[in-house]
Amino acid sequence: MKIRIVLVAGLALVGAAVHADAASLNNTGLNPTLGGVDPYWTLAGTTSSAPTGVHTYDSISNGTFPQPPYIANSTTSGWATPLPAASPYPYDGAGGPGATYTFQTTFYTNTAALDSFTGQYAADNEVVLIKLNGATLYSNTPNVNATEYSYWTGFGAAPGVGFVNGLNTLQITVYNAPYTADYGNPIGLDVQFLTQNIGVPEPAAWALMLAGVGFAGAALRRARRQAPVAV
Repeated sequence: MKIRIVLVAGLALVGAAVHADAASLNNTGLNPTLGGVDPYWTLAGTTSSAPTGVHTYDSISNGTFPQPPYIANSTTSGWATPLPAASPYPYDGAGGPGATYTFQTTFYTNTAALDSFTGQYAADNEVVLIKLNGATLYSNTPNVNATEYSYWTGFGAAPGVGFVNGLNTLQITVYNAPYTADYGNPIGLDVQFLTQNIGVPEPAAWALMLAGVGFAGAALRRARRQAPVAV
């Protein structure tokens, strides 16, 4: 019984070390410079015919349209937009039936089968698709009357769903409704990750894991030496 308890304790150390949490997923709008490029999110694609600047992500000034009605920027996250700020908000002048913008971020893990995360987003006008490495986490039909920019909507990935060992890609596609003369046509996405269990062991974690294995092995050898010899 003592051997079993010691081994379990050692293996528990291994498990804790292997699945060490890492802040690999980053919120939008973490560049404190107004109008600066987002350091963690890029634009993977768009159906808009907007001109230059589609890869630039601008912060939006609180108290200036579209904030409100947008949720205000905070120190936790801010709005990411695919166009440079223009008089004085990001403006999608594509017109027509509306356009989609796919925002993308990447992260690493080597514990894909155990990983998970939860988060929330606000979007103008709405999120219509969320994919993790091509696996669909959420999908919806575009609604021209959607107003997801004024409240938070939850999303996430259950343990092991869509994750792969190595580089992972999370994509969030935003649908922007057609242009209207009264409000222009701002477009943006605000993402906050609330919990994340994504493991990339650091050197200290590997040391803990090896110590756990060594502890279990030493206990097993000691128990064998102490075991009575049958006659």
